[in-house]
Amino acid sequence: MPRRARPHPPERDRGAAAVPDDLAARVRALLARPLPAGRDATDAAGPAPVSDRPMFGGVSFFLGDAMIASARGSGDLLVRVASDRHDELAARPGAAPSRMGGRTMGRGWLTIDAAAVATDEALADWLALARDGAPDRHR
Repeated sequence: MPRRARPHPPERDRGAAAVPDDLAARVRALLARPLPAGRDATDAAGPAPVSDRPMFGGVSFFLGDAMIASARGSGDLLVRVASDRHDELAARPGAAPSRMGGRTMGRGWLTIDAAAVATDEALADWLALARDGAPDRHR
């Protein structure tokens, strides 16, 4: 059957429906806030724009073209962190090295349990670490 004739709803509806609206909406709102003083981008172009799209059974968030976080259908948060801080941050309560299917993802990706990002303050802290973990050209 040709792709156009397949009886599936648009892809965004499938991805967005799998994620608790609350978590994706909270991530979106927090990433839209201006960076705190002392954390803004150092290049003249300013920080890269934040965007999102459905991926991995959830909504993934991008800083420029670098994925920094994903609100997943399971209710947890996938975040990119600086590789040199991976072990330190993985030791925090509610954090663990990320898995994709049956495989552990590379250093620099952590899964944060929904309970560990239940407050906006805790979620904002992890999102700040995700921004810091983005490649230099995107911060």
